Amino acid sequence: MTIPHLNDDIENKVTIAWDNRPGRFLTQVTADIPDAEQQRIVRGFFTLGTWDDALFMAEGVHERASRSMDLRAFAYPRAASKTKGATDPALQFEGVNIADGAFDYVNLSEGVFTRLMAQLLDVLVAGATHNKLPVTSEDWWKHFVELAADIRQRAQHGS
Repeated sequence: MTIPHLNDDIENKVTIAWDNRPGRFLTQVTADIPDAEQQRIVRGFFTLGTWDDALFMAEGVHERASRSMDLRAFAYPRAASKTKGATDPALQFEGVNIADGAFDYVNLSEGVFTRLMAQLLDVLVAGATHNKLPVTSEDWWKHFVELAADIRQRAQHGS
């Protein structure tokens, strides 16, 4: 299985926005990617519907640890190489592999992935704060905001 790598210019072709429509997802994502399957994967990955997924993803990115949820997954090569079958060529990669709900994958450089995740987390924090959502009073919210800030700092400074 060959996982397609998306060039770093993908970062300028993806827009993540807060979704204000009641009962909808937390984010709306547009992606100007010519390949329809790759566009579906990117849009599916960054379109979040639950705060549980947002926190789980933020913790994974912060720790550079792979995560798998019902409708998305991401894998860092260090985590994949520790799994059973690590000699499998599909587990030998650079960057970060992301998957949508169908578990179809694309590969992004780690820098691009981190910057897009920082954008996603910033949108979530700003949207919930601006709309005074009850989630901002949850016990875990401060931790989430701190994770988002740390990831933003990493994205800006490339560390």
